[in-house]
Amino acid sequence: MVPSEDVEGVPDTVENHHDDPVAQELETGGLEDEDEILAALRQEEITERVGKILSRMTPCGVDILRGTKAYQVLQGFGSPLRHPSPSLHAKSYPTEKIQTFCSHSWQGWWLAKYLTLLLFYNGTAAAVVSSIGAAIAAGLFCFDVLPILKAEDSQYWSSFWAVIVGGLLYVITLLFWRRSSSLFLDTICIDQVDPARKSKGLFSMGAFLKSSNSMLVLWDASYCSRLWCMFEVAGFLRSRPDSEKPRLIMRPTILGPCYILQTFTVFIVFVSVGLVPDHTPWVFFAFQALVCFCGFYINVAAYRNYFSSIEKMQAELCGFALQNTASDCCSREHKLPNGDKMICDRDCICKCISAWFGRLDNFENRVRTEVLSCLTEQLTTQFFTYRQCVTTMVPILWSFMDTGSAHVRLSQKPDHLPWLMGAREMARGFAWWLGVAPVALLAGFRISFYLRRRWNCGRCDFWLNVPPLLAVVVVVAIMVQLEQLCFGAFRAKSEFLVNMLVFAAVVLPLVFADGSASAWASYARLAFPSLSMTVSDLRRMYKVPSGGRTCAFGIVPDGHRNHAPKNSQALASFFNISASEADARRFHLAMGNRRQPSVHFVGPQGPPGVEGNIDLQWIQDGSTDPPLVHSLSYGENEEDYSAAYQRRANLELAKLGLRGVTVLAASGDTGVQGAAQAGGQPPRCAPFAAVWPASSPYVTAVGATMVSNHMSEVCNIDRIYAMGSNSSMPFACPETNVGEIVCSTQTGSMITSGGGFSQRFARPDYQALLSSSP
Repeated sequence: MVPSEDVEGVPDTVENHHDDPVAQELETGGLEDEDEILAALRQEEITERVGKILSRMTPCGVDILRGTKAYQVLQGFGSPLRHPSPSLHAKSYPTEKIQTFCSHSWQGWWLAKYLTLLLFYNGTAAAVVSSIGAAIAAGLFCFDVLPILKAEDSQYWSSFWAVIVGGLLYVITLLFWRRSSSLFLDTICIDQVDPARKSKGLFSMGAFLKSSNSMLVLWDASYCSRLWCMFEVAGFLRSRPDSEKPRLIMRPTILGPCYILQTFTVFIVFVSVGLVPDHTPWVFFAFQALVCFCGFYINVAAYRNYFSSIEKMQAELCGFALQNTASDCCSREHKLPNGDKMICDRDCICKCISAWFGRLDNFENRVRTEVLSCLTEQLTTQFFTYRQCVTTMVPILWSFMDTGSAHVRLSQKPDHLPWLMGAREMARGFAWWLGVAPVALLAGFRISFYLRRRWNCGRCDFWLNVPPLLAVVVVVAIMVQLEQLCFGAFRAKSEFLVNMLVFAAVVLPLVFADGSASAWASYARLAFPSLSMTVSDLRRMYKVPSGGRTCAFGIVPDGHRNHAPKNSQALASFFNISASEADARRFHLAMGNRRQPSVHFVGPQGPPGVEGNIDLQWIQDGSTDPPLVHSLSYGENEEDYSAAYQRRANLELAKLGLRGVTVLAASGDTGVQGAAQAGGQPPRCAPFAAVWPASSPYVTAVGATMVSNHMSEVCNIDRIYAMGSNSSMPFACPETNVGEIVCSTQTGSMITSGGGFSQRFARPDYQALLSSSP
């Protein structure tokens, strides 16, 4: 931070401090170092006011809120990401709305961030423009416009125009495409020359966040340990209305160079076809194997490191504490280059956070829960999507454009149909580009994920990068054999076009192997297996048979008549929270489940909510045709609703009980203190607040459970961490209670299961014996 002179709302003098008791003591000589105390008082007042300015999320002056164009950030080969420059601010312009807030850590490698931004903004355009150019080049070759190129010592004539033109256009478009969407980048949008304007820009960070429609996080291993980075994420989430889903986009910078290297490797492999002397096959294949090994080996090592860093990030955020984050001012010991004292970023941010969240603990808990969940979801589902895959593997398509155009132009046999041969090669190209390549990379990603642990032995770690490469090779080899099988399956008068269409029809569905209707969503999920619970996990834990149907008389095998055809299941809603059946269908597709029966809604319905959607999605997949059970996974403090309303609801719950219906209600997420306090108020210790409707005498209250960390492989020496902001106790890994345990923050959960008796309704007699004090 820079000195705060001339910043609106920040005092330039401390004369008013003499009304303070501490200042009066200074005047009487009660404290020795008067200058030091006065400086401390001034510093505290500045910090207090800066915190208030930040928390308001409004600009600190006219012309402070500014944006820039995306292409401006990429000019000069990413010069704004390397170091601040006095001329950068001229590339910004005043605005009231910013499309994307770019958040990054200055500890990260600038080149990785630059390449990641290149692919984010220009990658799709580069793939489209280059493919169009390659198609035009292939067409010109077909019509004898472009000359035939014959490689030295090659056995055959071929065309390389599509690959060459596509490669050139890809590089040119990637580097010089001008995306005009608005962007916030600190080195451009905040004046780096004028100290006063720089201070106002920094103090307006909340306004920048609030004015941004989305946030792009250039994530690296240092991101979650930087104070300003975590403040920006929490501030962006805080600035969103409750009804708006935050548009948080994560792009790991370690993968930007990997994607470009992957494209370059594939390009070199296919350019070598016909350019490398092929009269000695083993030399040709050895060259291709060497190129693939070098290029993909680096990527595999990076992917393993990335998967490992996700786990480290989760461990760091589970024990997140503001005092453990790093900031630039603290590393400089709060001194400017000229020796003047600078205000502390941490103190200012803490004041702002206190104004936003009530207490620092509330903010830390939000980071450990909401921010952790958001970052984990983005980093595990968006790190390499199907769209990114086909974009980076586009040289495969160019190569088949060349082979297709060569067949059209150079076919000499009179009984051949050149255009059908060209169409056949294009069918092969789309099959390999859209099907084989993604499946092969998917296999490599999976193996990389399972081998993500680092070994202390360098040679061992080197060899752990080999199995993912072998997985890719095995998939490619299988697909080559499958292609040959399709070639020889039958012979039609179509120059094998029908054969290759059959091959494409077999290969392309493999991308949708999980049953999802959209590869854009399913591909990333398959590449990074979920670290959370899935339907399959629950079925295994509770031993729900997959080959039968549950009925009132037990499990019956498929093919037998269900003896209880009228069995059903239901969800209860007390707080105007409904569920979306469309979201439930997408959930079942993502989980690979069969289609579920239609949902019948009774009574007026409120808008779909998170809790209602969770209830509907998971209860449908627990078993088929279960007994009559109503389930509710949420609640509120008992005192938040009138006694009359609860008595009326209890009457209906009693009626359900008389009909043999069981109602299960969640006991809460915050122990015995009740539901989270509204407005960020601190949790209370007494009186304990039961959660309703779990506190009703006519329902069965159910606490939350979790899989113990022994079972989920958290309890190893590399993953032990301290819980809480000042905890010195190590993470407690259960030794005897392994498996399903009660949720508690002391054993690694984000919540502590609730409980407690009602303050309004008498305890049922049948509970007296078990609940009486000894």
